[in-house]
Amino acid sequence: RSIIYSESASQTLSFFARAIYNYRDRYVFTATYRLDGSSKFMGMNKWSQFPSFAAAWRVSQEPWFNAPVVSMLKLRAGWGVIGNQSVSNYQTMNTYVISRVAAHDTGNLAETSVTVTPNNFANPHLKWETSEQYNVGVDFGMWRGRVALTADAYYKTTYDLLQTKEIPGSSGFTNYYVNEG
Repeated sequence: RSIIYSESASQTLSFFARAIYNYRDRYVFTATYRLDGSSKFMGMNKWSQFPSFAAAWRVSQEPWFNAPVVSMLKLRAGWGVIGNQSVSNYQTMNTYVISRVAAHDTGNLAETSVTVTPNNFANPHLKWETSEQYNVGVDFGMWRGRVALTADAYYKTTYDLLQTKEIPGSSGFTNYYVNEG
């Protein structure tokens, strides 16, 4: 018989700031800043910054815009960075499993031994996965909003992907987490 106790916990702390400037209901500028910290990472990799910026121009609010059928025309553009911390807890530090193993010494069938064995292959260099995205868009409305169209295009690149990587079984493990790609 063995007694097993397992507990897992992680914490995230975030700070967030946003500024919006609207000039004459025509030009809108937004800046956002996030600072996120995760207990899943160690040292300097625990914290990461995620800024973003966006601008919009309501062309239909310009005095020179004269298209009675078009009730709304807005052009948008933005850039931003977001983060991902989706790894199992404690992957940056060594964890261990305590178990009892029956001893099979001749003539001593009731004796057991307590063993402590590594539970994971730690990677203390893990850090936040980050995705950077650029986007442009247009919002278009006709006949006082009875017909509306929104179109967006974006380009997204992800850095330092959090992935599991296979390693030789002779290490005692089959995989571990890395930032790759």
